[in-house]
Amino acid sequence: MTAFAATALATVASPAEVQAQACCAATGAGEFAVVGRCQSAVIGTQISAFRPTGTYSGEGDYRSLSNAEVDDFILSVGGGFRPFSPSWQVYGSVPMHLQYRAFAGEDGEVGVGLGDVAGGLRWTAFEDTMEGIVWDKPATLIPFVDVYIDALAPTGRAPDDSEKMTGADVTGGGFWQVAGGLKITKFLLPSHALTLNTTYTLPFAREVPQSSGTPIDFARGQALTVQFSYLYIHNLFWSWGLTSSVKVEGDARIDGAALSDSGSRRLRFGGHMTHEFGFPFWEASLSVMMDSVWQDGGSNIPYVGPAATVGLRRNFL
Repeated sequence: MTAFAATALATVASPAEVQAQACCAATGAGEFAVVGRCQSAVIGTQISAFRPTGTYSGEGDYRSLSNAEVDDFILSVGGGFRPFSPSWQVYGSVPMHLQYRAFAGEDGEVGVGLGDVAGGLRWTAFEDTMEGIVWDKPATLIPFVDVYIDALAPTGRAPDDSEKMTGADVTGGGFWQVAGGLKITKFLLPSHALTLNTTYTLPFAREVPQSSGTPIDFARGQALTVQFSYLYIHNLFWSWGLTSSVKVEGDARIDGAALSDSGSRRLRFGGHMTHEFGFPFWEASLSVMMDSVWQDGGSNIPYVGPAATVGLRRNFL
């Protein structure tokens, strides 16, 4: 065998290796606490940084932030396990926020605090063979299908409970909410997969005190998020992909009545990369996301801009 051929064989993964990486890798970008396909449990941490560059009005006008500095850092820890069946898992995460706000030349303020704690239950209804589509093998046409229910607890500080003029101490939405979703992943080839993930979110109303003395029941609008992702698995140790998502939120409600023109729309896109080391037990990831920053690319979003996330997971077989 020539030196060139030996090098080529050493650097190109076999189909079996690709399937092993696909099976043992994380389920996708942004799911650091979700147990991977062939794992029994996972613990992980990630840190995210968000530096807004602009804002969207209710009419869809994008305006860059001027005379303002906004910085958000979130450190999250979480994990999941399969309690009684390989098809089922429970998972959760706890975020801590570090935030800085400075507006119109005034002195900046720093806020630190616990964010909204999240948890969920997931069921894998169908499994892909990960061979890719082979037309004379009907079983290869079946995708991964995951059904999940998530919950969010208002453990962070809500906007109406802020004690800082800039809102730097606001670390949560202030609402209990539940979400149901469906995630479909199909391997077109052993190293190429597409994912469609849809989530419907229902926030519950909360009582908000008023200066008049009579509190109101306020609830954010119900929301639908659709995410589309592409994943390429290079070999046992490297994979990367692209992601785009759109979230549409309906009008907020006060005492059951809709608040006109309070809904929002947000479009995001980005990429992610995962590296396996100490395979299959350790995994590091990097993802970068960007909001739309053009006219009518969104609406009613206070801050939009780039965000980056670095994560580390310890997998258990």
